[in-house]
Amino acid sequence: MKLKEIAEEESQSITEEEQLDEFEFTRKELLDKLEYTRMMYQEQYDKIDKRLENRNSKKWGSIALFMVVAMVDIIFTIIISASEGYILSLAWETWAAAVFLFIAVIKTGKDMLKNIFAYLIHTEKPFLKKYILKYDIFTIKAEARYCNDKLSEVSRFIKELKELKPDMPYKIYSECEYVRKYADEDVYELFYIYRPILIFIGAIFSVVFFFI
Repeated sequence: MKLKEIAEEESQSITEEEQLDEFEFTRKELLDKLEYTRMMYQEQYDKIDKRLENRNSKKWGSIALFMVVAMVDIIFTIIISASEGYILSLAWETWAAAVFLFIAVIKTGKDMLKNIFAYLIHTEKPFLKKYILKYDIFTIKAEARYCNDKLSEVSRFIKELKELKPDMPYKIYSECEYVRKYADEDVYELFYIYRPILIFIGAIFSVVFFFI
């Protein structure tokens, strides 16, 4: 009888040891997965400042390009308006250049406005808060908050998992994974709604600007 009890105890001990080994193996796998998830969120978070800098550079670049085109347009207008400009106005190349400049002013002006607008949206300027909420725009600033929240959550899960006992549930840790979520590129709902009006205003401005 005692031999049977001893055998049962040894069998139970082996079973518990196997269960513990299995639990430790599962925990290690989950910890590796969580560490990878944290690394992915950290990499995304670390690139956010650079992306905002790129947005800012793109904004200033489009402003500079518009100013260059506008200056060329001004110089062209001055030349045509001069007393000797009448001769130039007889050539078809002059009018082709005028049309090209007309289109260029509109195009660079539109790009400048869109890049300025996108930068202001993604930096969440206070006067655009309602617009962001209305069109449910996921900004770069919101992306930074998202990554920061996820990093905190994953770090908490890692700490909890390290202290977890074998008899505790760990499904919540297995469900945690990296979810790719980047800021919206298309934030121009306002431009789509008022596109005809903006094009009309831009065209009028360009015509007036050209003939002043």
